[in-house]
Amino acid sequence: MCKYKDFFVDHMMVVELGLLPPEEDGSDKALVKGMVTFGSFVVFGTVPLLSFLLVRLGLVSASSTFRISCCAAAACMFGMGMLKGQLARQPMLRSGVFMLLNGTVASTAAYITGWAMEECLRGWGVDSGGTPLPGGAGEL
Repeated sequence: MCKYKDFFVDHMMVVELGLLPPEEDGSDKALVKGMVTFGSFVVFGTVPLLSFLLVRLGLVSASSTFRISCCAAAACMFGMGMLKGQLARQPMLRSGVFMLLNGTVASTAAYITGWAMEECLRGWGVDSGGTPLPGGAGEL
């Protein structure tokens, strides 16, 4: 094995470290993968925000914005998971459900974190916009 140093290094990376060796012509592929990821964030990230546009246009009430946004995000995550399953030649339904569950857990954690931070700020006498509340500890 020592006679073929490249093979030896690649073999040790896989066996001992569990890392796949880098591709020979990976620079162009990395750029394409990065652009696809960016495009996915832009396209799929704007879908939940469309509910606010619907309120602005007067098509839905402001009270239903959060529910519409959650449903749009869930549908978007499920669709993105199914698309990933099709491209990766995996079961589409399973991939869609997994992506939906993963996104639901992540968005629930983000929501709880935001709620907890708002409660902490309110406890310190500051509203979520940074303005001291009247009679609160944050008032000068």
